[in-house]
Amino acid sequence: MGREIRADALAVECGVPVARVLELLVELGQVQNRRVSQHVPERLARLVRQQLAGPVPRPAAERAPDRAVFEQAMSAAGVVPLGREPARPARPAVPRAAAPALRVAPVQAPVPPGESAVGAPGGAAGEEDPRLVAALARCATLEARVEDLEARRQDARRAGLLELEAARSALLGAEELAARLSAARAGGPGEQRVVDLLVRRGLLGVDEGWSALRTLAAAHLLDGALPFLTSVDGARLERVLADRLCLCCGREDCGRPEGVELIVVPPQRCELCGGEDVVALCRRFSDACLLAGINRVLFVGGRRWAAPWFGARLHRRVELRCWPQDLSPRSEIVEIDLAWAQFVVLRDDGRLGEELAACARAGLPRACVSAPGTSTGQVVAVATALVEQIDPASLLGI
Repeated sequence: MGREIRADALAVECGVPVARVLELLVELGQVQNRRVSQHVPERLARLVRQQLAGPVPRPAAERAPDRAVFEQAMSAAGVVPLGREPARPARPAVPRAAAPALRVAPVQAPVPPGESAVGAPGGAAGEEDPRLVAALARCATLEARVEDLEARRQDARRAGLLELEAARSALLGAEELAARLSAARAGGPGEQRVVDLLVRRGLLGVDEGWSALRTLAAAHLLDGALPFLTSVDGARLERVLADRLCLCCGREDCGRPEGVELIVVPPQRCELCGGEDVVALCRRFSDACLLAGINRVLFVGGRRWAAPWFGARLHRRVELRCWPQDLSPRSEIVEIDLAWAQFVVLRDDGRLGEELAACARAGLPRACVSAPGTSTGQVVAVATALVEQIDPASLLGI
């Protein structure tokens, strides 16, 4: 076992308070047992001396005055060295009434010129400890990271709830489709599925069937048969057309939503802009929301791809969330978004469920507006005009 030195002796050697030495020992990985009589290995003592840039160990003859001052300070503080019994002073033989009141002032260890009386480096009493400032800055950084992680966790949870709701809807649709297929097989001979006709033609599997249909459609050979095609589950086909197909004018400022296929149409029929200037419209809506003190907007209704497309064009201080028109009002995400939102825009295009709209109006009665329109641009234009008429004081208390 190597040579060891007591913490208090190391403090006297380096000319610093014992508290400073104990603090450095904790930073260097010593067990957090803050005792004055703690024994420090020579390796850690050498690191402490380097941190404090203290002098090299002096001879015992030169350290004698410092050791005497240190022992006097420890004795005044009531610290007894290990292996030594505390000395019990003999009581004076004078009468109790005549005994004078003696007060022993504690002797403090010498304070180096560069440190204050409490052990903090610095000169004037009003100066802040640089270590304290650094610790506070570190705490502020950690708090900001915690808030950011919490926000990301909430966004991930909301996205998971949306996916779960979509999976539940798909499962219900699959069960309904299976029931209708069973009923169709038991029906009359006049109803025949397209899949059965493809199999009868000799095409096996989904890949061969779709390849044949794509080839015929590209050659415009299905134009005459299109009016006679029927669907056993019309609601399922309608949902696929709504989520995977977008009517777009093809202008550069409109862009392209993710995960959909575009069908080029005139600007008046575009489901994105509706003939409006998208850039100017989004800037106007953002300015109106910020002037009214609104930075959390909830859009109810519309396609699933419309909210990300619109939210990417708003000001960074305006956050946007969207409820698809087929969202169940009893979903867990409804309660979460109503507690989050400051303003709700109901897309009144004829496909929004009455129960979902009533749930939004009940959650935010004073900050819920209805904006009709067949495209996102038209809905935003109406919503912008309504937001510009809002008195910010009317939204207080929501």
